[in-house]
Amino acid sequence: MHPEQKQQHGFSLIAALFVIVILALFGTLISRLVAINSISSSEDYLSAQALYSAESAARLKIMCQDGGGTYGGGSTCRSYYPAIGELSTSGTYTVAATGYMSLRVIAGWNGAITREIEIKYKLQ
Repeated sequence: MHPEQKQQHGFSLIAALFVIVILALFGTLISRLVAINSISSSEDYLSAQALYSAESAARLKIMCQDGGGTYGGGSTCRSYYPAIGELSTSGTYTVAATGYMSLRVIAGWNGAITREIEIKYKLQ
């Protein structure tokens, strides 16, 4: 064997280990980013769903107060907030003598993700 080859005999093993470690780190980083993005996407989806549920519950409450319907609640539609899909809704409303209805609705999914809206509506 040539003397230079003896000095570089272990270099390829070290280089291979270095490449393996770098590739493992990249794999770990990519899998972590995918996991974070999927969690973020599901939270965005649930947040949008909560917002739309709050808007739906508010529209149903306005429709009931304005005499446009009872959404299956009969005369009690003014005293409760409906569940929209899997999301629960709650809120408060007041009707002023001027004919305006102030409404605040909160919709949420298992208490983890909630959205709140406020509406001021002129009753007819």
